Amino acid sequence: MNEYHQESFTIGKIEMLEFAQISGDYNPLHLDSEYSISQGFRDSIVYGALVISRISGIIASKFPGPGTVIGSIDWKFISPIYVNQMLTVKMKLNYSESRKKLLDLELLNDLGELVQEAQLTLFIRK
Repeated sequence: MNEYHQESFTIGKIEMLEFAQISGDYNPLHLDSEYSISQGFRDSIVYGALVISRISGIIASKFPGPGTVIGSIDWKFISPIYVNQMLTVKMKLNYSESRKKLLDLELLNDLGELVQEAQLTLFIRK
């Protein structure tokens, strides 16, 4: 099993609107760029839970892959993420015991700045 994984992705306006419908969260900070700018941001900010969901999909389908479930999450939101901003997630598996693993995660924006970091406990089936 590979111990490292890195990939880039963006979250666009359509995903934001779909997530608003699914979650019921219509906070204008996420959906109205004029409102977000009036509140001191440079554009609409991406839902934190949407970012976590996207990375959960990477964990479950690619790294470590199928059969992996998340047992716990310690997530830190450092700086806002904006719609259509290129993000790069860097993940490293730290082996602990048997099928229980720790995953260290860094999320960088298109300027290479750390915007989120996390440590997750994973349970890997095989």
